[in-house]
Amino acid sequence: MNTLDPATKEVPTERLKAAEDLLASQSMNERIESSNIIWQERGPSNVGGRTRAVLIDKSDGTGNTVWAGGVGGGLWKTTNFKTTCTWTQVAGISASTAVTCIAQHPSTFGVIYVGTGEGFSNIDAIRGFGVYRTLDGGTNWTLLASTTTGGASVSNFYFVNKLLVYTNGDVYAATRSNFCNTGGGIMKSTDQGGTWARVIGTSAGSCAASADAYGFDIEMSFSGDLYAATRTPNSTGKIWKSLAGGTVGNLGTWANVTPAGTFQRIELACSPTNNLKIYALTQGAASATGGTRLTVDGGASWSTVDVGTWCDQGSSNPDFTRNQAWYDLILGIKPTDDATVYAGGVDIFKTTNSGTAWTQITQWNAGCGAVPVVHADIHAFEFFPGSPDEFIVGCDGGLFYTTNGGTSFTNKNNGYNVTQYYGVAIHPTSGSNHMLGGAQDNGSHRFSAAGINSVTTVTGGDGAFCHIDTDNPLFQFTSFTGATFSRSTDGGTSFTFIISQAADRFINPSDYDAANDNMYYGGAVRNLRRALTITGVISSASITNIASSTNHSVSAVKVDPNTAHRVWAAFSTADGAAAFVAPELYFVDAANSGAPVVTTITLPAGIATSGNYISSIDIETGNAAHILLTLSNYGVNSVWESTNTGGTWTSIENGSSLPDIPVRWGKFLPAGFSPNSRVEAIGGILLATELGVWSTNAVAGGGTVWVVNNTGMGNVRTDMIHLRTSDNTIAVATHGRGMFTGVNSPALPVVLAEFKGTIQNKKALLQWKTASENNSKHFELEKSLDGINFRKIATIAAAGNSSSIRQYSYPDPEALVEMNYYRLRSVDIDDQSKLSNTVLLKVPGAVQDMQLLGNPFKNNLIIRFVRSPEVTGELRLTDMAGRLVAKRAIGQGEQLVEWKLPTGTMSSGTYVLQAFINGQTYTSKVIKE
Repeated sequence: MNTLDPATKEVPTERLKAAEDLLASQSMNERIESSNIIWQERGPSNVGGRTRAVLIDKSDGTGNTVWAGGVGGGLWKTTNFKTTCTWTQVAGISASTAVTCIAQHPSTFGVIYVGTGEGFSNIDAIRGFGVYRTLDGGTNWTLLASTTTGGASVSNFYFVNKLLVYTNGDVYAATRSNFCNTGGGIMKSTDQGGTWARVIGTSAGSCAASADAYGFDIEMSFSGDLYAATRTPNSTGKIWKSLAGGTVGNLGTWANVTPAGTFQRIELACSPTNNLKIYALTQGAASATGGTRLTVDGGASWSTVDVGTWCDQGSSNPDFTRNQAWYDLILGIKPTDDATVYAGGVDIFKTTNSGTAWTQITQWNAGCGAVPVVHADIHAFEFFPGSPDEFIVGCDGGLFYTTNGGTSFTNKNNGYNVTQYYGVAIHPTSGSNHMLGGAQDNGSHRFSAAGINSVTTVTGGDGAFCHIDTDNPLFQFTSFTGATFSRSTDGGTSFTFIISQAADRFINPSDYDAANDNMYYGGAVRNLRRALTITGVISSASITNIASSTNHSVSAVKVDPNTAHRVWAAFSTADGAAAFVAPELYFVDAANSGAPVVTTITLPAGIATSGNYISSIDIETGNAAHILLTLSNYGVNSVWESTNTGGTWTSIENGSSLPDIPVRWGKFLPAGFSPNSRVEAIGGILLATELGVWSTNAVAGGGTVWVVNNTGMGNVRTDMIHLRTSDNTIAVATHGRGMFTGVNSPALPVVLAEFKGTIQNKKALLQWKTASENNSKHFELEKSLDGINFRKIATIAAAGNSSSIRQYSYPDPEALVEMNYYRLRSVDIDDQSKLSNTVLLKVPGAVQDMQLLGNPFKNNLIIRFVRSPEVTGELRLTDMAGRLVAKRAIGQGEQLVEWKLPTGTMSSGTYVLQAFINGQTYTSKVIKE
C-alpha cells in the first residue's frame, strides 16, 4: 500500500532495479555523490533480521563457506562460519532485495541460483527482482532476464519461494505473482534459467478460474521423484508428484497426491534414504497449522503425526505457529535418520520416531524451562554434509547454529547486519552514542557505543517509531505495532508500558512534542490521538475524527517546531480500507486542548490522487509556513514543497535527477548544515528512499537537483532520518541493513558541480566544473587500479575565488589498463581538502600486457599490467647477453609492481625485462640510468 503505483495498483519493483542499474552505470563517471556525509555502519552486531535462505557451499569441504539471504538485506557470505564467522555482503546482487531461497548445482558447485521476493502474504513482504545466477561460484552474478523486466514470463517470478536444481542441472522454481490470475506456480528451466515453462499452475481471466498459481515448495526424493506444493487462489493447498525418469518434472507428468483435508500453504521434506517416505507440514483452512502428515508409500496414503501443544512463554498453546502458519512453516530431516525430523513454527520441535512424539527444543523468549533461546519465527533448516546433528536455522532473528541436534545453539549474526528498522531516535547531547531503533520482529533497541556494536533490546515485539525528549532526555519512548507505547524515565535504562490502544496501522506514525511533553499518533481509522503530559500522569484522548472517510488512517504526523501546540497530520488509505482513497492533509491548533481547531489543506491533484500515500511531513525550524511532503509511491511526484502553510504546492522532485523510487522520509536541514556544501535559507533537504539517502543543497522547484548520498551505506531501503543539531549528526534507519550515522563535515570553499571522465583516442580525459570557489588553492588528481589504493598523478591550479561556473580538464598521459579509477581532491589555502566522487573508466575486452612507468629508471622499476593477474607469476631481468640479473615473484592480483632492485649491482645500460603470467610471456627493453 505504501509503495504501489496508484495507476496500476502494483508494486513495480523492476523500476527500483532499473534505477539501481542506472546508478551503477553512472556511479563512476556521471553521478555526483556528496562526500560531505560519510556514513558509518552502527550494527547491530548481535541481532540479525528475517532470513529465509541459507546454503552451505558444497565446494568447501570444511563447511565454513555459507551463503545467507536477508529479506530486504541482499545476499551475504562467510568463509569462516564455524569459527569467528565474519559476514560480507555480496556485490552483484541488489543490497535491498528480499533474498528468499538459494540453490546450488548438485555436482557443478560453481553454479548457484538466488531467488528473490517473499511470497507468503506477510504485511511487510517485499516483491523480488527475479532470479540471479552465478556460473563461477559467486564472483559474477547475472539477473536472469527471463525472470524480470523484458522476460516473457516475468509475472511468474514476482515472488520466488523455493528453488531446486535437479541432478541433471534443470532448475525448478516455486513462485507466485502479484495477482492470483497473472502467473506463478511451479516453473522449470532446462537451460540454466535462460527460458522457463510453467509445469504446474494456470492463470485465467479471473482468480476463480485460475488454479495452483501459488507455488510454495519443490523437493526431490532419494531416487529422484519430485514433489511440489501449491495453492489455488481459493486457498486449496495441494501436493504434487512427478516420477523420476526422462520426463520428470514436465508438464502433464504431475499427479495430485494431497492427503485428505483442507489445506493452504504446505511445506515438504523428503527422506534422504527412503524414496517413498515424505513429510508434509500444513496450514489449515484458516491461519493455524493444519497438522503434520507422513506418507511411507510415496503419497498413496498419509497418516497424521501432529506436533501437538507447545510452551509459549510458560503457557500451553495448541498451535505452534500461533495462527501464522502462512508465515513460519518449515521442515528438516536428519541426513542419516529419516525418523528424526525438525519442525519450525514460532519455535522448533523435534521427533526421533517419525512424528509419534515431538519435543520442543527451543523457546523464543522465556518461561519454558531450560530450553535454548532461539529467535521466533523459523524459516529454514540447512544441514552440514557428513555431520548429521549439525545444522543452521534461519529465522526472524537471523542465523543460529547447533552441533548437537538442537541441544544447544550459537548465535551467528556477528556482522550479518540485515536488521529491518522502521524508526530511529538519537540522544540530543553532542557526541552521545545513545540511540533508539525500532526493528521488525526484533523489538526496540538501545545503541550505546561507537562503531558497530551489540545492542540491548529494551522492549519486544515489532519495534516501530521511537522518541527521546530533547529537553529532558531522561524521558524516552518506544512503540510496538498499533498504538502501544513504552516509556523510560531513567534515560533508557528501563521501560514500562504506558499506552495500549487500538490503531489502524501495523507500524503507526507518531511524533513527540518535547516542548510540551505530548505524544501525537494515529488511532483508529480517521482518528488522530494525543497523550497528554506524557512525562507525568498519562491522559490519552482522541482529537477528532478528522479525515473524510473510514477508508483513511494517519500516515504521517509532525509537530510544528515553531507554533505551540500545532500538529500536522496526513491521512492516506487505511490498512483495512474497502477502497483506495486520495490522501488528505490537516493541521490542528490547540491540539493539547479539549477544543482543537482543525484546518484542512487543499492539495493539488498530483498529491490528492486515489492510492497516493503521504509518508512524511517536515516543517522548517524558524519558518512555520515552509512545509515538505513526501510520497512513498512509485509512479508519482514524490517530493512537494509549500512556502505558504499549504496554500499552494510545488513538486520539487525533478525526475531527471531523482529516479522513480519510493520516498519514505524527508528532512529539512538547518542553514549551515548543507549536505553538499552550499548554504541557503535552509541547508538543504535529505530524503530517505528505497535506494538510500538523496539530498539537495538548494530547492529550485522543478529544477531542483538531487544527488545520491550513500557513501559507506550503499543503495539500501531507508525508512527514517533523525537529525541532531548539537554536533551535526544524522542517524538513518534502514530496513534491511541496520542503523547508520553520519556527521556532516564543514562546508569547504570549493563547490564541485561535476567530475567525470571519458576515453578519447585510447587515453583518459578528466573534466570537472566548480559552481563557486573561495580561497581555493589547487586540485590533486588521484588514480587507482583497484578503487582503493590511490596515488597522485597531477596537481592543477585552482581559481582561488570565483562566483561563476569554471571548467577544468586534464588528459592523463598514461596508457589505460582494464580498470582505471580517478578521483579529485580539492585543496584550499589552509590545506583542508575534500574528495570528489570516484570515476571508473573501463576498457572492455582489454588484453593483458605489461606497461612501464618511468623508463629509463634509476633504482626501482614500476611495472603495471593491463589486467589484474589471475594467478601468480614471475619477473626476470637479464642483461643483453641473457645473463639473469634479478628475479621477483608476481603475486596473484598484483597489478602494480614496484620492484626495488639491489643497489650497486647494475651498471647503466640496456636490459631485458620479462613477465611470465598465466602461460604468457611479456618482454620489454628497459634502460638503467
